[in-house]
Amino acid sequence: MQFCACNIILPLSDDAVVKAADIYAALKKLGELISDGDILVAAIAITNNLVLITNNSNHFSRINGLIIDNWKK
Repeated sequence: MQFCACNIILPLSDDAVVKAADIYAALKKLGELISDGDILVAAIAITNNLVLITNNSNHFSRINGLIIDNWKK
Protein backbone atom coordinates (compact mmCIF):
# COMPACT_ATOMS: atom_id res chain seq x y z
CA MET A 1 0.00 0.00 0.00
CA GLN A 2 2.83 2.42 0.78
CA PHE A 3 4.33 1.83 -2.65
CA CYS A 4 1.11 2.94 -4.35
CA ALA A 5 0.73 5.96 -2.08
CA CYS A 6 4.02 7.46 -3.20
CA ASN A 7 3.40 7.06 -6.95
CA ILE A 8 1.42 9.04 -9.47
CA ILE A 9 -1.28 7.07 -11.27
CA LEU A 10 -1.63 8.23 -14.86
CA PRO A 11 -5.08 8.08 -16.45
CA LEU A 12 -5.90 6.47 -19.77
CA SER A 13 -6.46 9.68 -21.74
CA ASP A 14 -8.05 10.12 -25.16
CA ASP A 15 -4.58 10.87 -26.58
CA ALA A 16 -3.26 7.60 -25.17
CA VAL A 17 -6.17 5.63 -26.65
CA VAL A 18 -5.54 7.13 -30.09
CA LYS A 19 -1.81 6.39 -29.76
CA ALA A 20 -2.59 2.83 -28.67
CA ALA A 21 -4.72 2.34 -31.78
CA ASP A 22 -1.85 3.61 -33.94
CA ILE A 23 0.60 1.26 -32.19
CA TYR A 24 -1.78 -1.69 -32.60
CA ALA A 25 -2.21 -1.00 -36.32
CA ALA A 26 1.54 -0.67 -36.90
CA LEU A 27 2.36 -3.88 -35.02
CA LYS A 28 -0.44 -5.81 -36.70
CA LYS A 29 0.80 -4.69 -40.11
CA LEU A 30 4.25 -6.07 -39.23
CA GLY A 31 2.76 -9.28 -37.80
CA GLU A 32 4.36 -8.50 -34.43
CA LEU A 33 1.41 -7.88 -32.12
CA ILE A 34 1.87 -7.77 -28.36
CA SER A 35 -0.82 -7.80 -25.69
CA ASP A 36 -3.39 -5.03 -25.58
CA GLY A 37 -2.32 -4.20 -22.02
CA ASP A 38 1.29 -3.71 -23.10
CA ILE A 39 0.16 -1.49 -25.96
CA LEU A 40 -1.87 0.67 -23.56
CA VAL A 41 1.06 0.97 -21.13
CA ALA A 42 3.34 1.99 -24.00
CA ALA A 43 0.84 4.53 -25.30
CA ILE A 44 0.50 6.13 -21.86
CA ALA A 45 4.29 6.36 -21.58
CA ILE A 46 4.63 7.92 -25.04
CA THR A 47 1.85 10.47 -24.57
CA ASN A 48 3.31 11.53 -21.22
CA ASN A 49 6.91 11.71 -22.53
CA LEU A 50 8.08 9.04 -20.10
CA VAL A 51 10.70 6.32 -20.22
CA LEU A 52 9.17 2.87 -19.75
CA ILE A 53 11.13 0.71 -17.32
CA THR A 54 10.63 -2.94 -18.24
CA ASN A 55 12.26 -6.33 -18.15
CA ASN A 56 10.33 -7.19 -21.33
CA SER A 57 12.48 -5.34 -23.84
CA ASN A 58 11.62 -7.92 -26.51
CA HIS A 59 7.99 -6.79 -26.71
CA PHE A 60 8.34 -3.10 -26.04
CA SER A 61 11.29 -2.55 -28.41
CA ARG A 62 8.88 -3.18 -31.31
CA ILE A 63 7.11 0.13 -30.63
CA ASN A 64 8.38 3.15 -32.54
CA GLY A 65 8.75 6.27 -30.44
CA LEU A 66 8.83 4.43 -27.12
CA ILE A 67 11.91 4.92 -24.97
CA ILE A 68 12.61 1.91 -22.79
CA ASP A 69 15.13 1.06 -20.11
CA ASN A 70 15.80 -2.25 -18.38
CA TRP A 71 17.19 -1.87 -14.87
CA LYS A 72 17.72 -5.62 -14.55
CA LYS A 73 20.59 -5.75 -17.07
